[in-house]
Amino acid sequence: NLGNKKFSKIHNLQVNDELKLFNLSVYRSVALIHWIGYGLLVFGFLDIFFLLISPSWVTPGWFLLVLEQHVAFVPVVLLGFVLAFFGELKPRLLWEFFVIRWLSWSTLILSVIFLILIPSGIYSTIQVIDQTGQSIEQKGQYDLARLEAVQRKLFETRSISDLKILSQVVGVAGIQDKNLKQEINQKIESQKRTIKANIKSKITSTQLRSFKKIFKLSIGALLASLAHFLLWKNTSWARHSESN
Repeated sequence: NLGNKKFSKIHNLQVNDELKLFNLSVYRSVALIHWIGYGLLVFGFLDIFFLLISPSWVTPGWFLLVLEQHVAFVPVVLLGFVLAFFGELKPRLLWEFFVIRWLSWSTLILSVIFLILIPSGIYSTIQVIDQTGQSIEQKGQYDLARLEAVQRKLFETRSISDLKILSQVVGVAGIQDKNLKQEINQKIESQKRTIKANIKSKITSTQLRSFKKIFKLSIGALLASLAHFLLWKNTSWARHSESN
């Protein structure tokens, strides 16, 4: 019996030592997780900061670009927050109590920012659509004006040699001389209809693509805002933490 008690005592001491070593390894692992979280947050915040100070803010699509970049960085930032908050108050160094308190409030700030970016992104999308539409319209009008200039020259032309030159310009070949002027005019009218149809098609395609993009980004921003708000709500312990 005495031998059994002695063996049991030695065994308990070994178990206690192993538990202490395990707790120490967990302590170090949690501290490492916190540092990884801080690193991810610094990386994400720096990227966002350099985006905000970019001189491209004067362009019509700047808010759309900001919304797109913010949504793209959401997984990195959220993972950083989760790792930084892991384990709540333990283990923490003294300076970390201030950091996690600030990080908790920053989740609420980011939640509001994502909500604000949604209407700003929609407005920016409308600007981009208008600008792109004007560019497509100007290019189409230039092509139409060029064809109309050829058409005016066609009506003024009487010689067969000039008609043949114009036929090469508009891409008419193998037509008898007596029908050449009519065929050239029909070809020009056909090209004009094609250009007008292409203008409408490109503008419609651009609008549809832009609206699909802003819809996807708006849903992403809304989910990001909700995720950051839930982080803020569930980290009240960080806002009320005391270093002492």
